[in-house]
Amino acid sequence: MSIESLPGAEEAQKAPSVYDFVYVDRERIASTLSQFDDLGNLTKMTKSSTRKGLKRGEATIPGVAKGQIERGNDEAQGREYDPSWLAPLNFLDELAVHELLVRDIKTARIGQFVLLSGALSVADLTLLSGMWENPAIRKTMMAQADQTPEVSRQQRRSQGNTKPKANEEAELAVSILGLMPHYLQATIGSGDQAAWFNMEPQYMRQPVGDFTLKHGGFIPGTWHAIGILDARPEDDLVDFDIPPSNVLSSAFSQMALPIRFMMGRPIGVFGITPIIVFRQIDG
Repeated sequence: MSIESLPGAEEAQKAPSVYDFVYVDRERIASTLSQFDDLGNLTKMTKSSTRKGLKRGEATIPGVAKGQIERGNDEAQGREYDPSWLAPLNFLDELAVHELLVRDIKTARIGQFVLLSGALSVADLTLLSGMWENPAIRKTMMAQADQTPEVSRQQRRSQGNTKPKANEEAELAVSILGLMPHYLQATIGSGDQAAWFNMEPQYMRQPVGDFTLKHGGFIPGTWHAIGILDARPEDDLVDFDIPPSNVLSSAFSQMALPIRFMMGRPIGVFGITPIIVFRQIDG
């Protein structure tokens, strides 16, 4: 199938499509595909064939008869295939057949599969995991923290009855950044159709640092990402009814927003859990 053959697009071209998958969450794909088949997810495929052969010879009964005889000799042959690399294509097909894929992320609901296409930019935070104690890096991050945007009153209220000063929040956040997991982060699309996501190293089909060392922060070409929508820009402005929390939960809330502003989803951008990231190779 091709990108054009997905729901809401024109009829697919006759020429087969070839994809370059750079990120494949095989566990989520297997979990999804198993729900479309009563027997579960296909993990092994065997193709068997039989080749018939004939052996000819001469039989003689002394003084009685002489003639030719034939004896069949069937040879069985088998080949085993690994269908796991077909799984991303089957995943695309199943989403299209069952009309589960939303192409306009602005109309999608939380938990739906979405398709985004466009420019891809990456930030390899794994390169920064050992740099947070460097004075120059720390000074830069503190300066960025002073420019963090405003959020809803309820989100601030959930941090506790007293609001620490911005520089105190930033100092606290920077002090624990080195303990946080560092991923390859990416943004795909542009404007109000952009989405932010993390890419876990075990699902990458190439070295994690390859993007940064080869391209810097922007990857040329048209890229596609299919994922599950789990954050919308307007959610940042919603006053959620958050129940009272204990001291540790309140302390975590005080740190969570500054950490997000420094190394998480930007304000005003969609957030997805990526399943596949790929580009289409033209013939």
